[in-house]
Amino acid sequence: MKLGVDVGTTLTKAVLFGASGEVLARHAAPTGRVRSTAGHYEIDVEGLVDATLQLVRRFAGGEIELIALTGQGDGLWLVDDAARSLRPALAWLDARGAPVCDAWERDGVVAEVFARTRNAPFPGAGGALLRVLDESEPESLDAARTATQCQHVLFERLTGVRTGTASCAMLPVFDPVVGDYDQPALELTQLSGRRDLLPPISPTPVCTAPLRDELADALGLARGVAVATGPYDLPAAAFGVGPLAPGDGVLILGTTLACQVLVDRLTATEEPVGLTLCTADGAGWLRAMPAMVGTACLDWVLRLVGSEATQLGRLLAESPAGARGVSALPFFAPSGERAPFIDHAARAELTGLHLETSAADIVRAVCEALGYSARHCFDAARLQGEVVVCGGGAASRELVLLLADILERPLILAGDDEPAARGAVIAADGSPTGALSRERIEPRREYPWAEGYANYLFRLEVARQHRWHEH
Repeated sequence: MKLGVDVGTTLTKAVLFGASGEVLARHAAPTGRVRSTAGHYEIDVEGLVDATLQLVRRFAGGEIELIALTGQGDGLWLVDDAARSLRPALAWLDARGAPVCDAWERDGVVAEVFARTRNAPFPGAGGALLRVLDESEPESLDAARTATQCQHVLFERLTGVRTGTASCAMLPVFDPVVGDYDQPALELTQLSGRRDLLPPISPTPVCTAPLRDELADALGLARGVAVATGPYDLPAAAFGVGPLAPGDGVLILGTTLACQVLVDRLTATEEPVGLTLCTADGAGWLRAMPAMVGTACLDWVLRLVGSEATQLGRLLAESPAGARGVSALPFFAPSGERAPFIDHAARAELTGLHLETSAADIVRAVCEALGYSARHCFDAARLQGEVVVCGGGAASRELVLLLADILERPLILAGDDEPAARGAVIAADGSPTGALSRERIEPRREYPWAEGYANYLFRLEVARQHRWHEH
C-alpha cells in the first residue's frame, strides 16, 4: 500500500492507495495557516510537521511501502541543519514581497528573469520573499541552512536528506529547461549571496530515501519504508488526473484557481507572466497560470451572504446567467494577482448592485468572474486541447457546469478528489494506480458568454488603468 500526503493551504491530507489504485482510507487535519498582520500569511512549521506525523501515525500497522509527499508550492521555508524551523514559514499568499516585485518590474528585472527561466516573479514566490528577508531579517538567513519549499522540509525531517526537485524548486530563479538554478537570475534578483541556502536539485524527478528508523518505530511503520518528494501540488495534480496530450489543460479548483497547459516546447515570444513547471515525469513542461485565489473567493462571498458551500448549487440556480447585471472582478488576494497578468495592486470589485440585488446574484457574479478569469488564464497559456477539471471546488456540479459554459468548451471531470496525492504516488512509484472515471460535461449555449468575457476584459482594463481606484 502507498500513502500520498498532500500539504494543502487549508488542509493536510493523507490518502492510502491500494495495489490497484483504489482509495482505502483518508484522513485530514488543518494545515494551520496564520495571518499575523495585514498581508502577512505565515505557517507554524513545527505544528505542521507534528500534525502531519499524527496523520501518518493513523495508518500504523498497515503494510505501507511508500510515503509520497506533495503540497503547496512557493512561499519560503527556512530551516536549520536538522530541518527545524527558524521562524514561521511565509506562505505563498504572503504580500510582503510586493515592493520587491515592483522594483524588479521598474528595473526590467522581471522581463530579464522571465527570458531566462520562463517564470515571472510575484510577491509570494520564494525568490521575492528571500529577498525581503535578506533586507528585513538577515539574521534569520544567516542562521539558516536551507531556504526551500514545504514538502522538502517534511522530506528532510522524515529522511535526513536535504534536496530539491525539478518540479518543486525556488522560483523564479530555477531554470526548468536546464534543471538547475540560473546564476544570472540569482544575480539579477540580488540573491547570489544566498545561493548556498538553496538545496541541491535531485538528478531524478523524484528523490526517494528510507524513513528514519526512529520515526518508523514511533509511527508504527516497518523500518525501511520509502519516502519520496517530487512534484508540488500543481504538477502533481496534473499527473494525477491521467494522461494529457500537448495542448491539453488542467483546471484545479482549489484555494488557487490553477490553469495549466502541457507543452512539449517553449517559445521565446511569450509574455513575461505565469509559471513554467517541469512535469512530474520530466516529459515536457506545464505553462501554469495560477490565479491567486479560487475557492477562497467562494468562501468569502458565501460568508458575506450567510451561506455555506453546500448551498452553492441552489444559489447558482436562483440567479440567471449574467447575475441580473451584477458583475465582479475576482482579485481578492492581498498580494494582488500573478496570472494571467501581474499586478500587485489588483483588487476585487462588485458592480451593478441595487436594492433588488439578491444574495444569489452576488454569489453568481463572483462565480462567473472566476470562470472569466479561468478563460483569461487558458488564453494566456495557449490552450488547444481538452480541459480536465479537479480540486475541491469540482465537488459542485453546478459550478463545473457554469465553468464549461463560460469556457465554451467541454470539461472532463476527473473522478478522483485527491489528484495531487495520487500524482505524487504515481510519480514516485512509476506504476499506474488504476483507471480513473471521467465524465464529460458539455457546455450549454444559452447565454452570450463571449460577449460577457469581452465585457470582463474591458472592466479589467479600466480597473488597471485607474489603478484599482488607488487602493
